[in-house]
Amino acid sequence: MSTTTNNLKIAVLSLKDRKFETFNYLLNRLVQIWRESGHEIIVLGDTKQYQEADILFLHVDLTVIPEDYLKFSRQFPVVVNRQVHDISKTRVSSHLVRNPLEYDGEVIIKTNLNSAGTSERRFRTRTLSQRLLREARRLVPGMSLDKLRKLNYKVYSSPGDVPSSVWGDPLWVVEKYLPEREGDHYCIRHWVFLGEEEFTLRVHSPNQVVKASNIVHREYDLPVPDDLREIRKALGFDYGKFDYTVIDGETVLFDANRTPALTITETTSPELLSAVNKLSQGLYTLFPQVRGNAS
Repeated sequence: MSTTTNNLKIAVLSLKDRKFETFNYLLNRLVQIWRESGHEIIVLGDTKQYQEADILFLHVDLTVIPEDYLKFSRQFPVVVNRQVHDISKTRVSSHLVRNPLEYDGEVIIKTNLNSAGTSERRFRTRTLSQRLLREARRLVPGMSLDKLRKLNYKVYSSPGDVPSSVWGDPLWVVEKYLPEREGDHYCIRHWVFLGEEEFTLRVHSPNQVVKASNIVHREYDLPVPDDLREIRKALGFDYGKFDYTVIDGETVLFDANRTPALTITETTSPELLSAVNKLSQGLYTLFPQVRGNAS
């Protein structure tokens, strides 16, 4: 197809079970902006029917993308996140603790799969992630979703306090707990990008584990560390969100997400709405010969 005009045909490859159009993905907001700009949007819920398009967003909300989805994506001339097949913690994190003797300090437990494997449990095919999850449940009999949630993101004062069942279990990873502090607040930085457009923010919380529900303050337009840009390049990300901290000048990346969420409400700040509108223009940086209408 031609990309010499502003009328692009944009395909989104998602999971049928995840219902892309009704979920609060950031890409949903971007798709709305592009549709209003006159572009055609098609959402593909599986790999059974190919439709020609100028660009494909490989927006598969699983930790490891199944091979049939990767094979299907190769039919498109431009694929966003073509190289990002695996975003498990063991692939992304740079500060894993492999055993209780190699580190002396606070640690945090997380699931190796994103979001405690929620998407994997909903997905019906035999992916690598599914097999890992089943094997983890075999190793930890009776592991319910409630138990997953209780252990996920739990902070311990030292590796020696981590339950022995966690070590060597493919479901879990143990990371050094390296919080960024500002007064009494714990802070996390987010870098959101699409092509050459981006925005950053740092969120503050009084809670040791920062979540959307306990954020009390946001800062925008912080500089992106050069080493984080190098990590993005190495991982092959075109679009996504990196969560990180900066400790004594050192960047600590702890999550890389290719299907970030965004909830728009009446209280959403004008700064965030403006940042997302600007981010949408990153689409056109993937097509040097196509110019967007900046908003």
